[in-house]
Amino acid sequence: MMEVEVVDIRKASGEGKLRAFADVKFGGSLIVKGFCVLEGVKGAFVRVPSKSTKDGRWLDTIAVDDFLKPEVETKVMEAYEREVDGVDS
Repeated sequence: MMEVEVVDIRKASGEGKLRAFADVKFGGSLIVKGFCVLEGVKGAFVRVPSKSTKDGRWLDTIAVDDFLKPEVETKVMEAYEREVDGVDS
């Protein structure tokens, strides 16, 4: 499996559903910025980087396959929980 590492996590300020931003390194060399931790009806979840279109829809700017997605979600949520708890990794 490809190495996945969260290189930065930043709590979001404000009242909305956005909880944090994360930058993730893949394979020790490629850093993808803009993963988000959002609060949903069933709890917090990770969203891949996306952008808004002119008509207000959101489109993913990258795709993470089903094989790698659980690893990314786990690493980002662990980093987010450490950030919320104030624990250094």
